[in-house]
Amino acid sequence: MFKYITSIALSAFMALSFSSLVSAAESGASESGKIVVYRAQEGAKTKKIRFNINIDQDSVGRIRSNRALVTEVAPGEYQLATSIGGGNTLPVTVKAGQTVYVFTKVSRLGDRIKPELILVEEKVAVAQQPAVANTI
Repeated sequence: MFKYITSIALSAFMALSFSSLVSAAESGASESGKIVVYRAQEGAKTKKIRFNINIDQDSVGRIRSNRALVTEVAPGEYQLATSIGGGNTLPVTVKAGQTVYVFTKVSRLGDRIKPELILVEEKVAVAQQPAVANTI
């Protein structure tokens, strides 16, 4: 009888532990957000320029012309910048389950390269760079 009760108690404990792990995993998936940084609509002068995208001074990847860079982040406030000096720093707030879109406008005047980070809405991002639709 004791073995039977112990077996039932152990089974119940394991079932509850498993369901709480599954719930934690499911809620963890929705607790993050995304930052999508993309480049589009560039001329011949800027197409070959590549640079890193930094979130809070940490590089999250290198971005090329007509490409998108997707980074999953915890909800919070971040500072986005490029590895090229002279560009702006863009403050971004990401909420759980939210995707934030940042257009990277690159201009060149002689030897001077100036990247500009611009916060945009999803429909603008998809219109400017159709590859962004695959990140949603």
